[in-house]
Parts: sequence; C-alpha cells; structure tokens
Amino acid sequence: MPQFLEIEREGERIAVMMTGRLNGTNYRVSWYSNMGINLIIPIIDTRVECQPSDPAEQQIDFQNDFTHARRAIAAASNTARAFLDKLLNEGISSDSNIDEIQIRLRTNCFDRGKITIRLQEGETANLRMEIGSGPIRYPNSQPSQGIVYNRTGINPDEQTSSLTLALQILDSTGSWMLEKLEENT
Repeated sequence: MPQFLEIEREGERIAVMMTGRLNGTNYRVSWYSNMGINLIIPIIDTRVECQPSDPAEQQIDFQNDFTHARRAIAAASNTARAFLDKLLNEGISSDSNIDEIQIRLRTNCFDRGKITIRLQEGETANLRMEIGSGPIRYPNSQPSQGIVYNRTGINPDEQTSSLTLALQILDSTGSWMLEKLEENT
C-alpha cells in the first residue's frame, strides 16, 4: 500500500511524495511538485520495514498510524535532500512571507497524521507532529486520539520557498521524528 506525504502552503498542495513497495526495507520513491519538477528514485533503503504480506498481520498493520507515518517519513527524509538539490539546480521560484507549512501523512485515502512547520522570527522553525489525526481515518486506527510531538528552535539553511523549507526540515529532523514514532510501533 503506497504512502503519501503531501506538502501544502495556505491550503494549496505544492508537492507530493509517494512510495512504491519493493521488499524488506526498500522502496521506490517519487516526488512531484506543482512546478513540474519531479524526481523518481528507483530504490532506497529506508531502514523501515514494508507492510507484511500475511493477511492477519496486514489487518493489524493497517490500524497502526505510527507504522504508516514512519514509512512515509523514512522515505521522505531519506530522499528530501536529493529532491531539494534538484529543485535548486532547476531554479525554483521564491515565496514571500513563509509562515506555516502543513505536511499531511496518508496511506491511500486514509489520514495518518500531519506535521506543521512554523517559521519564527530570527529564522528558526518549530515543528509539531501529530499522529492519529485527520478527517478520514482507517477503521479502529491507533492511536484513537492524536498524539503530539513538538520540536522547537530548528535552524534551517537559508530558504527561498515553502517547499525548500519543508524539504530541509524533513532532511534535518527525519531521524528525530522516526525515533519518536518508533516508541509507539
């Protein structure tokens, strides 16, 4: 089942990452931006297991938002730098007034959580990761209520757009997010 990570600014989707399951911890990762700049990575070892193939184990797996969020974040954080480099090489346009970026975590149409990035004065960013939230949840998903993790004082490189900021944050905080999620899988 593919994992999706959608990056939004002011309610508009500016990029999406999608995984394709290969085997073990290997995934195919595709990034698509609204500017037409795309990147496909045919194989990446995310160090996060794919979904089990046994139907009984799959049912349990489908109900765990933490596991699905880990898959999406692992794929995104392991490939964000490559996509960022491609965007910068192809000349991404600048945004003005970058305040807040939403990153939605989904499996097919089911919401698994969201990440909110807020740029603060002094060019630091705060991150809020909420797992188990969203309007379309898989039946009996866990956690039954959103679990929130916060991280403050992130110092991203100089950003020129909402998308470059989101990718920098995914790249620099991915291991922290995975560690927090692993505690609940």
